[in-house]
Amino acid sequence: MLADGIKQLLDTNIIDSRLYDWSQHLHAFRNLAAHPDMQAESITVFVYAITEYVYDLAERHEEFKERQEKRAKAKKIPPSSIWGGDD
Repeated sequence: MLADGIKQLLDTNIIDSRLYDWSQHLHAFRNLAAHPDMQAESITVFVYAITEYVYDLAERHEEFKERQEKRAKAKKIPPSSIWGGDD
């Protein structure tokens, strides 16, 4: 179930292939781990990484884009010259 959700995040470009690959290794490692404390640490690190990537990075990126657009408006620069989109 969790693996399906992570695959959906990849398919919708919410995460990149590195995080997906990491999740797949953790999933496989889960069955082979001889030391549960090492497995728990690996999973904890992954959870922090994916949370930061999905939530914090997206928010920081949006804030950055907003600052750039405000600067561009103040200088009357068309948005397409900043982000490559349509005006």
